[in-house]
Amino acid sequence: MKVQVIGTWSAKLDQKKRNTSFLLDDSILLDCGPHTVEYLINSGIDLSNIKTVLVTHLHLDHFGGIPEFIWQRALQGIINPVNIIGTEKTEASTMSVLEYFNTPDYMLQGVKFNIPDSRVTIAPGIHSIEDYTYRIEVSGKTIFYSGDTSYSEAVIENGANCDLFIHEATYPDTRAYEAQKYGHSTVSDAFRAFESSNSKTFIPTHMSIDSMDQAISRKTSNIIIPTEGKEYNI
Repeated sequence: MKVQVIGTWSAKLDQKKRNTSFLLDDSILLDCGPHTVEYLINSGIDLSNIKTVLVTHLHLDHFGGIPEFIWQRALQGIINPVNIIGTEKTEASTMSVLEYFNTPDYMLQGVKFNIPDSRVTIAPGIHSIEDYTYRIEVSGKTIFYSGDTSYSEAVIENGANCDLFIHEATYPDTRAYEAQKYGHSTVSDAFRAFESSNSKTFIPTHMSIDSMDQAISRKTSNIIIPTEGKEYNI
């Protein structure tokens, strides 16, 4: 299974960084922030191949690119179905933004919301707003994606025994108070979640310069420190 890293950064961007997003086998998009669609187009990825978009929650850095994704599909003449899965307000929020941007009705051809998918298991994260974690079965592999969350036993349960465990690591351990306050994880929280999950490979994401440096210092053979724009075969 191919995992393409679109972005690895948290909401506060640094130079040459994009918000967290991943593409699985060119067909399942995990989160869609403000720069996701630009990356997909610049990389020559066919938007018509993306059949499922999993949005963890409705913060800008995870959801802000969805209206652009819908516009670009339509402008490229794509009308085949895409299923956008997210929290309860995902459809209403998307439609509200599209209406604000005076989106023509034809641009919604093929766009569906929250159609049940047998490959996807959803469990809640612990964040400042409603937030989902996803367990995905694709190409004979199992992938877990946390979105934004504090350390959570529910997260570990949904991510147990996966081939790939992707978990946010927003804050370095020195900022544990802020992580807890805002519904995020420290690097140690993320590593502890991975170790408890009994999964095979770990990718930390949703990082900052400080948290990435700490993650790099703890790297072992089953941990991938992701590089934006790089593909990994799992």
